[in-house]
This record gives sequence, structure tokens and C-alpha cells, in this order.
Amino acid sequence: MALVVYAGLSGGSTKGSLIGFFVGLLRGCAEPQWLGLESLLLSVVGFGAGATSPMVNRSHPFVQAILIALMLLAHDLIRVVVVMQDSFLRALWFWICYSPAAALLTAILVPAAVAILPRLFGQERKRAIS
Repeated sequence: MALVVYAGLSGGSTKGSLIGFFVGLLRGCAEPQWLGLESLLLSVVGFGAGATSPMVNRSHPFVQAILIALMLLAHDLIRVVVVMQDSFLRALWFWICYSPAAALLTAILVPAAVAILPRLFGQERKRAIS
């Protein structure tokens, strides 16, 4: 999910949609019965992230965290409602119990890793050269 959001933020709606589609295909291999659903949802996530990029400061980690959390919550809500077709209330309860915690954790860890890892590897490279 974070890869698709970052692809949309850096490359725009088209690139985000394409990356989302291919990540959805790969992710759908684990659950072949939902192959098309993941491709569609992640394409929409990539498009949404790319569409918001002219309106927001894409490089700010806080904005990235909010976008990742919102996109993950929307993705999970649609997915759980489609997968649990038999009971909307059960699907909603499942989403309330599990999705906000996953969205919060992802929204904290991914932007932090994106901000920290290049600096760590950049410093390692400088030390090796000098």
C-alpha cells in the first residue's frame, strides 16, 4: 500500500494507477478469487494519491503519513465489505477492530523509514569513501 501511495505522490495519477494495478496483480496471487478486486482497489489508491499530489506538500512526512492512513482505511473498508458479502455489520465490525491499528502503524513506520533509511545509507557510503 505504501509503495502505491508513494508511486502516486512521486509520479502522478497515471504512474500510481499502473503501479497499483501491478502490485494488485502480485498481491492477488495469494488470493486468486480476489485477483481483480486487489488490482482495482490498488489502482484507485494510486490514482487518488497522484490526484492529491498537486494540492499537498508531498515531501512532508506528516502529510505522507496521513495519506497512507486514509488510503489504507478506505482500501480496507471496501475490501472487507466486498469479501464479507453475507453480513455488512460483521464486515464493519471486523474493519473497526483491525484496520485503524494497521493504518496507524503503517502511517508511523513507513514515512519514518523513508526519511531515515536514505540518510543511514548515505552516511555509510560517505564513511566507506573517506
